[in-house]
Amino acid sequence: MVSHDAVRSERAVRTDAAHGDGTAVTIGTRVEVRNVHLQTWCRGFQVVAVLGDGYLLRRLYDGFILPRCFSAEVIRPG
Repeated sequence: MVSHDAVRSERAVRTDAAHGDGTAVTIGTRVEVRNVHLQTWCRGFQVVAVLGDGYLLRRLYDGFILPRCFSAEVIRPG
């Protein structure tokens, strides 16, 4: 599990960024994540950090911060 301290100490953490389609995605934005295997969108995630190379996400149903960075191409506001 990624701690909040680890999120703060990550590469350049920003509070917002323009999503691939020009939509602003900020910390706290609820997003859907693209399942590349099933080619579907999964709901129930929230942005916890905006990094230089993507986004850190929290799974809403259990609060778990996912241990990898997601690019703008695989998330969308929702």
